[in-house]
Amino acid sequence: MLTIRLLLAFALVCAAAAQVPSTEQALSFKRASNPRISPDGRFVAYDVRSTNWDDNAFDTQIWIAAPASGERYQLTSSNKSSSGARWSPDGKRLAFISDRNGKGQLYLISPTGGEALQLTNFDGGVNAAEWSPDGATIAFTSTGPEPEARKDRKKKYGEFEIVKNDYQMSHLWVVKAPSEFGEMPKPEQLTSGEKFTVGGFSWSPDSQRIAFAGARDPSPASGETTDIYLVRVVDKGVTKLVSTQGPDRNPVWSPDGKQIAFETAAGEEFFYLPQ
Repeated sequence: MLTIRLLLAFALVCAAAAQVPSTEQALSFKRASNPRISPDGRFVAYDVRSTNWDDNAFDTQIWIAAPASGERYQLTSSNKSSSGARWSPDGKRLAFISDRNGKGQLYLISPTGGEALQLTNFDGGVNAAEWSPDGATIAFTSTGPEPEARKDRKKKYGEFEIVKNDYQMSHLWVVKAPSEFGEMPKPEQLTSGEKFTVGGFSWSPDSQRIAFAGARDPSPASGETTDIYLVRVVDKGVTKLVSTQGPDRNPVWSPDGKQIAFETAAGEEFFYLPQ
């Protein structure tokens, strides 16, 4: 990822003649993204990215807006970024991911503010999270705790990755949403093994199953191997639902839970070529 200073230097070369806005002003613009409407429609949680010139980085924080009154306020304010807010079905809490303690971890917070409750503490961090429709559980993807062999290798040789076959697979986990802000519950792993790495996922309306996209490994070159799977929360049973040549991804349940829509290359071998 390019740093702010590299972006600034590049912009100065490419737009030296530009007067308004200046390059520094352009890089300093705040950017709002990822809006999420509360279940009752009264509020919107969204991310705001700003430029941290002191640390040569972009920082993101979560804001809340009330469209009816025009009020808006910053919800998170840690030294590191917080983003990806997801409303609980009852609208009383927000789940989000923050790297305030290193790797991105899953947190809970009240939309009115206060101290956030940390729900995970994984070496590899958390990638994405979604509430179950019944509000009792949060599903998320993560590589989970780092294997001891990998930790020992880092201590002896430092951090590095072998380009081929040195992947840590991302899997589905679930954690119970505590009724009160108190003791951190223990996450439970739903999928495991080296057969696939989990990408996008979607809860069934009855909160009993999760449809997800699984690729052969995390390498971008393996994107075309993505297929659609289903895992049952109660017994962790996994079933492959769709397997065609080319990628099948982004599953979404119908409201009655009887069908799943998804993106597919429809078996086209050269799906990536323009038609």
